[in-house]
Amino acid sequence: MTNRLTHYFEQEPEKKARRVDFWVVYTRTFRIFVDQSTALTILDSIDQRWPRPWLRFRDLFGDRMSLRSRDVLAVTQSTTDARAIGRLFHTALDAEESADRPWEDC
Repeated sequence: MTNRLTHYFEQEPEKKARRVDFWVVYTRTFRIFVDQSTALTILDSIDQRWPRPWLRFRDLFGDRMSLRSRDVLAVTQSTTDARAIGRLFHTALDAEESADRPWEDC
């Protein structure tokens, strides 16, 4: 049996650096990464007046998933640009917090 992830690790570095936009389905205990069409289908399903009790779909890596509709807490889009801005934001916050620690100067 061939490992379905080997082709991700055997790529040239320039192919690994490509832009990857995806969506994230959040529950209380874990995150599921999905493509846009799956995310929109999930959103449509849970927006129904009487949603189906179970959602069945494939995640970004091709795994089959079954999730209770009521367990979906959020569905968010994650673009390459948004993640880059988020990293810059958190770096600036960390720098600001370390500047506010006068007790470490001693």
